[in-house]
Amino acid sequence: MKQITITVVLAFLLLVTTSAWPQTVVRGPYLQMPTDDGITIRWRTDVATDSVVRYGPAADNLVNTVTVAGSTTEHSVTLSGLGASQHVFYSVGDSIAPLAGDASYHFHTSPT
Repeated sequence: MKQITITVVLAFLLLVTTSAWPQTVVRGPYLQMPTDDGITIRWRTDVATDSVVRYGPAADNLVNTVTVAGSTTEHSVTLSGLGASQHVFYSVGDSIAPLAGDASYHFHTSPT
């Protein structure tokens, strides 16, 4: 009985700790389909999560968020309504935290 209890406890601890491991971006992020007021941002993670892009006018001012619900490892988020010829900084991640993004993560929307 003691052996079974130890086995169950160890299995539970393994399950809890592996599901709590943070996910990692394994591909991207990369930009697709730019327009004069938007763009699509894609990335891949090693663990399925929801998809969140935080963006704004400066790398330290990501005041806007677009969230796509549902867990996936292949993330695709479309930003729209940005305006033509805008300089936009962004990060990608999940609803808990950004996973990738610094001052080099930026793009310009196309001119009209």
